[in-house]
Amino acid sequence: MKTNRASTNRPSPQESIYRLTLRTLVYPAHDQVIAYALDTDLMGAGYDEEEAMEKLRQTVKIFLEDAATRGNPDDLMKRQAHPSFFERWKQPPFGVEAGYLSMTIRLQKHPGIAIEPPRELKCA
Repeated sequence: MKTNRASTNRPSPQESIYRLTLRTLVYPAHDQVIAYALDTDLMGAGYDEEEAMEKLRQTVKIFLEDAATRGNPDDLMKRQAHPSFFERWKQPPFGVEAGYLSMTIRLQKHPGIAIEPPRELKCA
């Protein structure tokens, strides 16, 4: 039986899709790995890089959901790491990986919220 998958990938009128590209640093700290999104000053920790990046994705999503619920998405744009971390991103020290985190987030629209989160956040 053939199914129409296209309908499951489109946002409903109550949903919005947001695309973000964030500069990241990934580095060991004590017995964990830290994934740090400089453009949002948010981080995730795990026992390996994959887990740390997944925790970072979850953190960014939760932060964006909260900003959308409160109707103040500018909070995400105002957060940023200390400038010294951006220098480390340009020339990472030994043992530190610099890269990008690209993600797409599907959020429910909340009734009564006049301002929506940014559809795209591209930094660099």
